[in-house]
Amino acid sequence: MIAAVQRGAYTANGNRRACDEEYLMPLVRTLLRASIVPAWLATITMSSTAAGDHFSFQIDQIDQIGLLLEAVAQGRPVDGTFKDRQDFAKQFRAGAHRWIEQAPVPDKVRRRNVVALAALELSTLLGTGNRDQVVWPEALFAEGRPTEFERLWRLAVLTQVSTGTYEVDNVGSRGRPFDGDPFAEAMTKRVLVRFPDDARFRLLDVLVRRPAVSVLCNEPGAPPGVLLAVRTSRRALSWAPPGNAAQAKQQLRDAIRELAALQNDPEIGPEVHLRIGILRYHLNELDTARAELAIAANTSVEQAVRHVANYVTGLSFDAQQRFEEAMLAFNAAAHEKPDDMATARQRSVHLFLVGRADEVPAVIGRAFTPTPPTASDPALVYRMFEARFYRERLRRLHEMVRP
Repeated sequence: MIAAVQRGAYTANGNRRACDEEYLMPLVRTLLRASIVPAWLATITMSSTAAGDHFSFQIDQIDQIGLLLEAVAQGRPVDGTFKDRQDFAKQFRAGAHRWIEQAPVPDKVRRRNVVALAALELSTLLGTGNRDQVVWPEALFAEGRPTEFERLWRLAVLTQVSTGTYEVDNVGSRGRPFDGDPFAEAMTKRVLVRFPDDARFRLLDVLVRRPAVSVLCNEPGAPPGVLLAVRTSRRALSWAPPGNAAQAKQQLRDAIRELAALQNDPEIGPEVHLRIGILRYHLNELDTARAELAIAANTSVEQAVRHVANYVTGLSFDAQQRFEEAMLAFNAAAHEKPDDMATARQRSVHLFLVGRADEVPAVIGRAFTPTPPTASDPALVYRMFEARFYRERLRRLHEMVRP
C-alpha cells in the first residue's frame, strides 16, 4: 500500500487509479501512515541528491509551513508522515497564506506561485477526497492579468482532476443523463473566464463535459449508450444499460460537432481529428473514421497521437476482415511505439491471419525487450490522454518558481 501511495496509484476510496505509472510524476512523495502525534503535525524529511545532505524536522506550528514551501520551490523531494490528512490540509492553507503575506513585495508573486504549485502536488498526496485543495489557490490569481505560470498550473490541475480521480455515472440514474464530472465542469468554466481563447482549454472543456470523447473500444459500432457510461477506474467502460439509444447517438454527434469547431487550430488540430475519427469509428462510420485518423497520423508532431491513430485504423480494417490493410496499419503503429505490447499482440494475430506466422517470435521478442515491457492498454492510455503533458508541465512550473 505504501508503494502504491508513493506512486499516486490509489484514490481516496481505495480503487486503483486508471493511469500508467509513466503519467504519474508527483515530485513530492508522501507516506500516509498512522502516527502517535498531534492531529495535524507532520514529520518532513528533505534530501538533496546533488549535495548528499539529509535532514528532517517536525511541523507543529503554522509558520513552519514555509520550510515545506521553500523545499518545494527548490525542487527537493519530500517525504512526510501525517496523522490527519484533512487537518493538515487546512493548516497548510492557513500557513501558506501567512507565508505569502510575510514576503517582501518583490517576492510575493513568486511565493504565490510556489503555494499554488505545492497545493497541486499535495492534493495528489493527501487524497482525492480533498479536491478543494486545488480550488482555493485559484483565488491567488484573481487579481492581475493571466500569466503563463497560471496557464500551465491550471492545465496541470485540470489534467489531475479529469484523469483518474473521479468515477462518473452517465447513464441517467441520478437524473442527469450523459453528464460529465460536475466538479471538473465547474472548474473548466472558471478557467475559460481567464483564458477564453485558449484552444487547449476549449478542448478540455469538451472532454470534461463529454466523457465519451475519451473512450476507445476494441471493436467499432459499440452501443452509444455504453460509450456514455464512462468510468475512470481500471475498466475503461462501465457496461451499464444503454438507456435511450437515439439520445445517446445524438450525444456522440453533438460531440463531433463541437470538436469540429476546433479542428483547424494548429496546436490541437491533429488531436481533434484523432478524437473525431474515433467517435466515427464508434458510430461504425469506418471510411469517414479512417479519413480523420489519416489526417491525425500524417499531421501530428506527437508520437502518441500518431500511434493511436494508426492503431485504431488497424482495428477498423480488422472489423471488415481486411487483414492485409490492418497489418499495414498496425505496422505503422509499431513504428511509433516499437515496444508497445498491445500493438505487438495485434501484429502477431494478423501475421497469422496473412500467413506469416514465422515472423511472430521476432515481433513478440521486440515488445519484451524493455525491462519491464510497456504493457499499456490503448483504451486506458486514450482515457488518460491529456495526462501525457503532466510531467513536462510540472517540470516547467518548478523551473518558474525556483529562487
